[in-house]
Amino acid sequence: RVAVIGGGIAGTLCSLVLKTRGLAPTLIDQGKHGMGGRLRGGAQFFRALDPRLVGLLQKLEEEGLVAPWKGRFGLLGSAKGGFLPAEVVSRNTAALRKKEQQQQSSDGNNTTSPPPMPPPSDGGDFCRFVDAYSEQHATYTGVPNLTELCPNICRRGGVETISNATYVGATPVSEGGWTIQVKTTTEGAETEGGETVTEEAHFDALVLATHKGDLASQAVQAIVNNELAAARDINDENKQEKTEQSTLVTNRLTEIAQNLQRVSSLPVYSVKMRFPTELSHAVPMDAVSIPGSPIVQFLARQSSQAGIVEDEGYWTAITTAQYASSVLDQYNRDDKNDMASANQQVCQEVSDEVTRLFSQYRADTNDPNDQLQPQHVTAKRWGAAFCQQGLQLQEVSILLGPWRLGICGDFIRDLSSSDYAMPLELAALSGLECG
Repeated sequence: RVAVIGGGIAGTLCSLVLKTRGLAPTLIDQGKHGMGGRLRGGAQFFRALDPRLVGLLQKLEEEGLVAPWKGRFGLLGSAKGGFLPAEVVSRNTAALRKKEQQQQSSDGNNTTSPPPMPPPSDGGDFCRFVDAYSEQHATYTGVPNLTELCPNICRRGGVETISNATYVGATPVSEGGWTIQVKTTTEGAETEGGETVTEEAHFDALVLATHKGDLASQAVQAIVNNELAAARDINDENKQEKTEQSTLVTNRLTEIAQNLQRVSSLPVYSVKMRFPTELSHAVPMDAVSIPGSPIVQFLARQSSQAGIVEDEGYWTAITTAQYASSVLDQYNRDDKNDMASANQQVCQEVSDEVTRLFSQYRADTNDPNDQLQPQHVTAKRWGAAFCQQGLQLQEVSILLGPWRLGICGDFIRDLSSSDYAMPLELAALSGLECG
């Protein structure tokens, strides 16, 4: 039995691999409305460069769980600079990189490393939406949407799942395995709104597929404490040698635990809004990165995505992390009323920004008095959208085999690598390898 903590794409694919290997994973997620992680939080597309994930996405397409998203993609100028198609950007970028490689070759410098990739958020191109665009690597959306992808994968794979359960901590057992503590809320007439219950369960192995580095740090530190206690109990002729070996192990584990404590994430908001149909018809794109806007970094027409039956006037905007953080800093994140006020502020300011971006297309409508301001605006906070500080390792997951502990997520690998198309791909690869 393996406890997998975190029902995002990393935990889901890790559980799927474990299941296919004949093990018994239990996927535990704190989502009140279901699992999915960032796919439920606001991710708009899925793209992969790694052959393993390319093959997996093709299999999911055959199963009817994802479908290619074919639309008018590109960049949108934030100061009425117009729409630049992704095909044009891609050709220009490829030509520039080829020129740089030829220059390096003529200079006799063939060992120059490629320049690091910009941050996945607020870096000018949301999740490398345009930079990694190519006809060879399809852009996918979920069917009926990405929100349902993780639950659908688990149902098809026969993976046991537990939602609305908060992982509290875990203790390694000397005989092997882990005892985990999980907090759940039960509802019923006799509980008057719900009762919080903390339960314990034993598992043979533990996988932490959560963005919260402190949880992984606590598990590694628990191993350190056990190893130190075991070292003190050594009492034989090889005590000195065994103690030195134990010290080397615990020092490395302590370093890992300390680095995991430093892992941090950035928030964004996902804002859905409906514009007048005639204006929406006049907008000549379906999904764009917006490099120059301080508020909105990505914008997508919902009806252009496969599997979504939606009025063409509906759009989803993803804010910049800097903007989301500046709004949240004005409120108490633990206060529901404050968070409701923050949502109202985001709805208004994002609506104003997208209205400004669309105003250049108003002349294409037949009615000059057409109202630009959207209606039915809703905002959802995506608390851990992007990794702010990771471990910067070359590996994509951490496997501590002797203690049956795995750690996976997009925060492990060096985020500047150009070997993956987007953070979501890195999280998926981490889960696959960990399983």
